Parts: sequence; C-alpha cells; structure tokens
Amino acid sequence: MRKVFMLGICLFFAFSASAQFGVKGSYHFSDAADWQVPTNNGSNPESLIGNGWSVGVDYWFRLKNYRMEFLPELNFSQLNQSPDNADWSNQVTFSSFFFNTNIYLFDFKGDCDCPTFSKQGPTLDKGFFLQVSPGLTFAQSEIDFNGNTFKADDLAFSIGLGAGFDLGVSDLVTVSPMAGFRYFPSISWDSLEESTGDEPPNLEVEEASSSLTQWYAGVRIGFRLDYGY
Repeated sequence: MRKVFMLGICLFFAFSASAQFGVKGSYHFSDAADWQVPTNNGSNPESLIGNGWSVGVDYWFRLKNYRMEFLPELNFSQLNQSPDNADWSNQVTFSSFFFNTNIYLFDFKGDCDCPTFSKQGPTLDKGFFLQVSPGLTFAQSEIDFNGNTFKADDLAFSIGLGAGFDLGVSDLVTVSPMAGFRYFPSISWDSLEESTGDEPPNLEVEEASSSLTQWYAGVRIGFRLDYGY
C-alpha cells in the first residue's frame, strides 16, 4: 500500500509540473473514544491512538465565477503512542485521499487570480476560508505488547472541518496556516477483540472499533507554476 501511495505522489508531481499545486505539513492530536487504556500509575486513561505528524500534496482548481476552490490531496501520517510506565507501545500510519474544498465566505464572488500577492482588496476578505474535507483512509496499526506484535488494517471514511488564511508571498507562492479537526465515525482494529483475560494484547479495551477525532494545526505552501511561464 505504501508503494502505491508513493507512486501516486510521483504521478501527482509529474502531472502538476506546470500547474497549481501545494504541499502541506501538520501535527495531529488524537482521541479514540472507545480505546482509552488504563495506566499503571492510576492517572487518567491514555488514548490507544497517539499523536503525530502528517504530510500531503494537493492539486488546486476552482469554480470559474465563485471562490469555491478544490484541492484533492494525497496524505500520509504517522501516529505514535508510548505512555510512561506502560508495557506497550503503538504506531499507526494513515495513507489517505482527501477532497478538500475551500470556501471564501467574505470574497465568494472574488477575482480569478486568488490567491496571489497581486490581489487587490482587504486582506481578511481575500484570504480567510473555511475548509470541508471528506476523506478515505487506509489505516495500518501495529502494537507491541510485552515483546509481542499485533497488526491490523482497515479502510475508514472521515470528514474534516477547518479554517485557514492565505498569505500571498508572490504571484508564484502562497502560504496558508490552518487548523481544524477530522472525525472518523468508525475505525476498526480486529485484534483488539482478543484483549481479554491474561492473553495479549491485554489492554482492557473491549471494543474492536471506535470513533476517532483528530485536532490538527499546520501550514500549506501553494505554488502557481502557471504564473512562472
């Protein structure tokens, strides 16, 4: 799956060589509602899914007469969890496709050159956007429990909501800090069904699936290579 994902990124860059595309990096804070693991020291339970980083590449296009912009994205993220005084550690990788849609509420009928440094008008009106982002994720989970490794794969749907702001550096480059959250209604980890009694992974987690909420903050750098020729 990772090889397919990397091939997709290579094809993406080849297709975007003279077009409008972006690269994005962000950090995610995760909370799996039904996968809260008790700690050995009696403190608050730890989420089985940890925090981590993500990187993505997207292709940009928009409606002709309205500032509703589309940025389909290939994204890869890695989440790690290794609580203090615990006898387990966990790593989850997500290979995702997101269909990001940016809506510029204050400039919905704006000019077709957005976002560029040469835009006219109030910065807030031109730059602020809301983002809606349905997605499909291939999740690969791996937990190490007392030297035993348990793996699981799942394909999960998600929906993301966020907000951001375009800062034009030049006609070629735009920097967009943004923040938001992504919600997975259900993500499965079949091997957790074995987590009962004294058999590993004995994490006192009874559900094989859980919802997952991720809060994130990051930045996108957009390139308008069509302005470079």
